[in-house]
Amino acid sequence: MNSIVESSPVSAEAILDDMKALVAVLSLDGTILYVNGEVLRRSSERSERFVGRPFASAPWWTHVQGISNQIDAALGDAVRGGKPVIDIETQLSPTQRIVLEFEIRPVRDPAGRIAALVAEGRDITAQRAAERKLRDTEFRWRTIAEFTVDWEYWLHPAGHFLYVSPACQRVSGYTPDEFMQGRVSLSSITFPADRKRSLDLLTQALSGSTGHHQSFRIVRRDGGTRWVSMSWQPVHDENGKSMGVRGSLRDVTDVIKAQEDLQRSVEAYRTLARHFPKGAVALLDRDLRLVVCDGPAFESMAIEPRTLVGRRLPEVLDSDVRTRIEPLIYTAVSGSEVADIVTIGGSPWLVHLTPIRDANDRVAHIIASAVESQDGWASESGERPTEPGDTVGGMGRNGVS
Repeated sequence: MNSIVESSPVSAEAILDDMKALVAVLSLDGTILYVNGEVLRRSSERSERFVGRPFASAPWWTHVQGISNQIDAALGDAVRGGKPVIDIETQLSPTQRIVLEFEIRPVRDPAGRIAALVAEGRDITAQRAAERKLRDTEFRWRTIAEFTVDWEYWLHPAGHFLYVSPACQRVSGYTPDEFMQGRVSLSSITFPADRKRSLDLLTQALSGSTGHHQSFRIVRRDGGTRWVSMSWQPVHDENGKSMGVRGSLRDVTDVIKAQEDLQRSVEAYRTLARHFPKGAVALLDRDLRLVVCDGPAFESMAIEPRTLVGRRLPEVLDSDVRTRIEPLIYTAVSGSEVADIVTIGGSPWLVHLTPIRDANDRVAHIIASAVESQDGWASESGERPTEPGDTVGGMGRNGVS
């Protein structure tokens, strides 16, 4: 070794011992001729334990199956003039296991012949751990993004797509590549009448705002029209620099249609209630909240029915009335139609509760109607009901009394 570096003004050993890399000088057959101070410091061993032994079978990596063959192949490459690089999991001491990136380089004599090999190892344990963490994070993120029902996306600050999840094809009919390559844009597939709205939403998103559940229509590749709901939030790096917008688009066509159908139904019930002869009609949701409440009877009671809409039925009944009407309500909520004669304000009324079921056969609404009889329902039957649930004295101070 000294013959190789004898012309250097500084001792080769001194230079190598001061390096933070782990260095070994090898003969052409792979025998260890020298290890530097960093190897000895990390392993707490004397050089005699390593010098003279084959590099491929050194005690640092014998725990790794098949590594000797890999090292021998790399040494052969270096002897032929190559500069192979290999990663080796290294056990320098019983308590220290690290990953070293070894570069094996040939060293030539003044005549240009390869006279020795130098193996220089860099500790890349932290780097490999960070890379593994990044891969795991990316794998989890992509798994979530690519298998979600919603159309996930990431917009560059300049406005083009950096990522589009496969769900975009189910929603729009266009592939992720068509969006990411710029052949299709969100604006170009927006329904013409909604295009200004979608552009305004994209402008808001790219300006750094956060948005939720903003709906507009798109035109699918097959020509069909779908409603989508867009949500987004800005993305920044660790220095606060904008990395664009992360967001999602959800197909809400069925939800919009259901809302429109419900609104039409509510309008129909409101018209029915407003013209219900001598009585009142209310539409209750499954939480017993008044959705519709109207009818001529409220005029005689001096009650504005609109003040009751949005309130739960138990809130507009006093405790005595609530106790007696609960059996009727429970019957309707359980799915059975019920009718009975009750007294409100001293007059007999026929009260009728009809449950309305949704597509899943659950009670979604209850239609409640009440018709006053001037002739007296109770006199015709010969007696007045007295059991709870048969008679309702009236509504409390917030309602009918």
